[in-house]
Amino acid sequence: MANEFSAELLGEEEHIRRLTHVPDAVRPFMFRAAGTARKEAKERAKPHPVDLGTLANTVRSEVDRAAIPLYARAYTDNDVAGQLEEGRRPGGRAPTVRRASRWLFRHGIHANPVQWARQVAEHGTRGVLFMAKARDVTAAKLPEMIREAERQIESKWR
Repeated sequence: MANEFSAELLGEEEHIRRLTHVPDAVRPFMFRAAGTARKEAKERAKPHPVDLGTLANTVRSEVDRAAIPLYARAYTDNDVAGQLEEGRRPGGRAPTVRRASRWLFRHGIHANPVQWARQVAEHGTRGVLFMAKARDVTAAKLPEMIREAERQIESKWR
C-alpha cells in the first residue's frame, strides 16, 4: 500500500468565492494600461502638426483573452514604424523623390527633393521614439492603475 497524503479545505468556500472577483479588477486594469499605451503612442506618432497621422491610425492595443489576462500591449504593424521609431541609418536607401517632395511640401520646407533624399540616405534621420515614449509614460502611470485594481479587489474581498 502506497503512502498517501491529502488535505481537504473545509469552510473555504467564502474565500474561493471572493477570489472569483479578481478577474473583475484585473481585466479593466489591463484594458486601461493598454489603452493608455495606445493613446500615448498615437499622440507621439504624429510629432508635427502637419503630419497626416497615417502611422498613428495604425496603432492598436490588445489584451490577453484569458480569464485573468497576463499581458496587454500597444502595437503597430505599419511598414515604416521601425524607421520612424528608430530613425534611418546612414548609408541606407534614399526615400523616393515623390515621398520626399510630399514631406517637404507638408512641412513647409523649400528644398530640392532629390538633394534632400540623398542627404537622408547619407546621414540618416533621428528616431521619433513614439513607442518608447508611450512605454515610459504608461510605466509611470501603472502604479496608480495597480493601486486602483488593488482597491477594487479589496472592496470585493470584504
